[in-house]
Amino acid sequence: MQVRLAVLVFTVLLSGCVTAPRTSPSAALANAASTAQKRGDWAVAAQLWEQAIEKETTGLWRPEFAASPRLRAIYHYELGRSLGVLEKYDEGEKNLLQALRLDEQSNGPKGMDLVELARLNHARGNNDRAASFINQFLPRLDEASEADPAAYIALLNEVIAVFQALDQNSQASELKAKAEKFSARHPNAKIADNYGWTPYKVTAK
Repeated sequence: MQVRLAVLVFTVLLSGCVTAPRTSPSAALANAASTAQKRGDWAVAAQLWEQAIEKETTGLWRPEFAASPRLRAIYHYELGRSLGVLEKYDEGEKNLLQALRLDEQSNGPKGMDLVELARLNHARGNNDRAASFINQFLPRLDEASEADPAAYIALLNEVIAVFQALDQNSQASELKAKAEKFSARHPNAKIADNYGWTPYKVTAK
């Protein structure tokens, strides 16, 4: 069954929110990695996510872990974010792309993978590549607008920043007008304190 786009884009798979099944051999590592992210220790988090992936992969032969692609997708997603914060962009993107592949196989949250790939590439200054991921989720983004108005507005503003960086001013202006109109209809929209933006260091190019 397909998951609604609102869940795909706005589900928080961020620090402190990843919990592996108790029967998973990687549970303790995943929980420790989430805790490290929450306190801002991204280097330790990356090491722990790598260990969790290795632990989960070596257990694939066991029948009880036959449905593990979605769990591994979460781990690769979180490892990708962690590496991106550490400015290891190529490795970070490699893991986010692996998360995307695994989510495609298991009907997981592809929207979050695409959003994070766009964010990482914008942070590293590769806005052409960021736009290539944006164009994959943007056509359906409006369907999720009422699920979390504040997150929708924030994501629109991220998209606008990418298009402005590419001098695609017509598209940026159109989206800016849409964001302003939507904001006027939702004056009390506010990002949750635990939304958990990935703290990439944005490189100007």
